[in-house]
Amino acid sequence: MLVEALRDQVIYLKEQLDIRTEELSEHRRLLAGLIEGVTELEAPDEPPAAPSQSGEEAAQEPEKAAPNLVFGMADAVRPEARATLEALRAAGVGELVMLTGDSEAPARRIARELGVGYRARLLPEQKVEAVRELVLEHDAVGMVGDGVNDAPALAASSVGFAMGAAGIDVALETADVALMQDDLPKLAEAVILSRAAERIIRQNVAVSIAIKGLFVLLAPFGLVALWLAVLADMGTSIAVTLNGLRLFRKGSA
Repeated sequence: MLVEALRDQVIYLKEQLDIRTEELSEHRRLLAGLIEGVTELEAPDEPPAAPSQSGEEAAQEPEKAAPNLVFGMADAVRPEARATLEALRAAGVGELVMLTGDSEAPARRIARELGVGYRARLLPEQKVEAVRELVLEHDAVGMVGDGVNDAPALAASSVGFAMGAAGIDVALETADVALMQDDLPKLAEAVILSRAAERIIRQNVAVSIAIKGLFVLLAPFGLVALWLAVLADMGTSIAVTLNGLRLFRKGSA
């Protein structure tokens, strides 16, 4: 019984192996025919138009004198990119410029699609020069990047933002702010939160100086009682604390 069962199992496995071998042979014949057909294609008399004219990078499969195949490759705009840029504009960010090492046509296509300025074919040191020019023009400039080529420009900017999930260690260490999620809307939230925090800090400082200055002026005339001074001091501390808590409320300030 055992011997017969083993023999049946061996026969079954041999049949399955024969089927797989035939399928593999058929796939090889199809692949060989496809390669032969592509190889026999005649090269065009004139080279095809470069895909870069439509905003794509050209990748060629060369075959001696002329290419047989030309592929057009282009980066796709992330779905949330446009909304993030609109949020940055609403937060008060003025000029938005894309700095890229890509060629002119792809950079122009992306910039038009997003409605931003651009500078193309930039090496890392040229990105630094571009950032410095923008700093001279606008005083404060933020730079967003995630790669080795972006690290020098991040250091040259007023505030560097590194996209943490996709960023490398050099960019994360160079940047002033690291967004640990690869989520573009977080960039606009960070800018909005930082500006709200700056406004609240200015308000707190102004209130504190005004109250302290008032009591300093009234003290020489004996118009400030001890209990009133303590109340003003504690009241000011409570007021600035409550004002700072407004940052925890989404959409406040």
